Amino acid sequence: MPNARDRRRRRRAGGGLAAAALAAAAAAACAQPPDVDTPGAAVDAGARFAEVVLAYTQGGAVQVCGEGLPVCDAGDPAPCGPAEVLGPPDSATFVLEAGGRIDLGFRCSPVVERGEQGSPDLKIWAQVPAGGGAVVEVSTDGATYEVWTELLESDQELDLATIAWPYAQFIRIADGGSGGIAIDAVEALH
Repeated sequence: MPNARDRRRRRRAGGGLAAAALAAAAAAACAQPPDVDTPGAAVDAGARFAEVVLAYTQGGAVQVCGEGLPVCDAGDPAPCGPAEVLGPPDSATFVLEAGGRIDLGFRCSPVVERGEQGSPDLKIWAQVPAGGGAVVEVSTDGATYEVWTELLESDQELDLATIAWPYAQFIRIADGGSGGIAIDAVEALH
C-alpha cells in the first residue's frame, strides 16, 4: 500500500486538463450542496447505489467522463466507463488494474453520515484478492478528494464518521499497486 505522501501525490497527480474537465462536469451536476439532515440522525433513506462513472483507468491512462453529466433530475447521463459498477450488485464487475482508479458519483442522493462512529454509511461490493488493497477517497465536488480509508477486504462497509464528513457526493477507489480488485457496486447504506 502507498504511504500517506504517495497518496497525496496521487491525489494531486490527476491535475491538468482532464481534472479541469471533470471538475467542471461535477460542478454542473452539483450546483449547490445537497440538503443533508443532521449527521448522526440515524434516519434510513433506503439503499442507493452509485449512478455515474466520472473517471476510470484503462490501459494505464485516466479516462474522463465529463460529457453528458446532467444535473440531478435532468435525466440519465450519457453512458461512459464501466457500467458494471453502477446500480445494485449483480456479479458483473470492473477489475481495477495495478495503480488504476475509478471515480463514482451519487448525483441525486449523497452518501450521508447518519449514525455516528461505528455505523456504516457505505458498502463497497468488491472482491479484494489476498494481499490486495485500495485507497478510498471522498469528495463533495468531484475535483478535490480527501483520503478516507483503505479497502482491504471484500464487501467492506465504511463509516463517514471516521473522518467527520457529514456527506460525500463522489467516491474514488484507487488501487494500492497490485491490481485485481473486482468492483461490483458501491452502495450508500443510509
